[in-house]
Amino acid sequence: ACEIFFLLFAYFLAKPTSIIINRGNQEDDFHSSQETACGGGFKSEVMKKFDATMYVHFLLMFTALPLCTVLEGKVFIVHGGLPSLPTNVKATIPFIKSIEHDSGMTPDMSSTDTKDIVWRSLLCAGPTDHDLLDLGADVPRFDIDATTHFLAANAGIEYIIRSNELPRKPM
Repeated sequence: ACEIFFLLFAYFLAKPTSIIINRGNQEDDFHSSQETACGGGFKSEVMKKFDATMYVHFLLMFTALPLCTVLEGKVFIVHGGLPSLPTNVKATIPFIKSIEHDSGMTPDMSSTDTKDIVWRSLLCAGPTDHDLLDLGADVPRFDIDATTHFLAANAGIEYIIRSNELPRKPM
């Protein structure tokens, strides 16, 4: 994984507009510190190949990654998913951009703060029609209502891409 990041950094340094990396649920200290079998292992890899200073640099880089990207005003790209919010609360692009996400940790799953809920959803949420039981019961979910609500609050967005998506297995 270290080498993949270094390659992506090289592309970015060579041509900054050639690559965009959004922050996902793995880009925090908690997830990176987990055992490989639990979806982590990044910290142990960095410590084995480099040292604690390099790991801190990776954590700082993670905090600089955007929570989402909008391409050409039409395509919303996010790692996880959309927040399921009350209809009187709108997760607009300006609202999302106002979220200070410079912590090395994803907000606590029990937080009821709207910005924390939106941040968590952007990083972790999965669609309700997926079997996410292996990810844990506390994984936020979103459905067609959340998608409709989001599109209504963000004029011009025509497409939503959830990048944390694996192709479904063929039947």
